Amino acid sequence: RCLCESVCVLQSIIAAFSSVVLSALDLSGNGWITRDDLASALPSIGMTLEPTQLDQVMLLLDPDRDGRIK
Repeated sequence: RCLCESVCVLQSIIAAFSSVVLSALDLSGNGWITRDDLASALPSIGMTLEPTQLDQVMLLLDPDRDGRIK
């Protein structure tokens, strides 16, 4: 039972963190992150990615391939 409770707490923390990250990177304020949002926001946290790296990130984080990370 302790492990189950810990997993639930961890899931809640991840969900809250994901929401904060989404809000920070969602430059257009539409509820999702586009490739352009990501490319524009990363330098503000000290990161830059090559176009091919951005493509790979989008492939990983956009499973339905609609061009939006939700």
